[in-house]
Amino acid sequence: MRKLFFLAIVAIGFSACQSAMTVVTDSDKSVDFNEYRTFQILPWPEELNSLVSKTSQVLIDQSIKETLTRYGYTYVDQNADMVVSTYVHIDEEKGVTAYNNYYGSPGYGYYGGFGYGYGYGYGGVSTTTYQEYSYQVGSLILDIYDQKEKKLVWQGIGRAHLSDNVQKIQRNIPGYVGQVLYDFPKVKTK
Repeated sequence: MRKLFFLAIVAIGFSACQSAMTVVTDSDKSVDFNEYRTFQILPWPEELNSLVSKTSQVLIDQSIKETLTRYGYTYVDQNADMVVSTYVHIDEEKGVTAYNNYYGSPGYGYYGGFGYGYGYGYGGVSTTTYQEYSYQVGSLILDIYDQKEKKLVWQGIGRAHLSDNVQKIQRNIPGYVGQVLYDFPKVKTK
């Protein structure tokens, strides 16, 4: 029992290390994903080389390969059933925090128009402090195309706040890719 409790605490600790990601997916409902067995990954667009390091690109591609292979698909270099296209977009967003600080206390005073008695008296001090901050939100977009038909059959988009620490981002890449591909259809064994 004690061992189970310890494992639960460790699992919660590891899950807390993973940044929260919002994921949306969409697929072509007319497509039978059981027809697909192989996949390949397209090269990254040149314009992303200044935005995403080569190391991160390799980690994302490797995570896609590992995840889709675990789902029962086979990676090939060319002539695959499905083609995976990867895109990353980073937005600079702003947020505001407000802190209200009210100093006042209950006591005797004029209360509610009915004369003197116990209640909140007039007076007190209230201040509100606002703080603006900016942060980056990254979007990982995975488009999967039917190679023969040349049409989009599935799309997954994950959005998460990005850390300033590159090593932390790279540590989280497999988890991010796994979250985006979580709802991708698995190969059904016959």
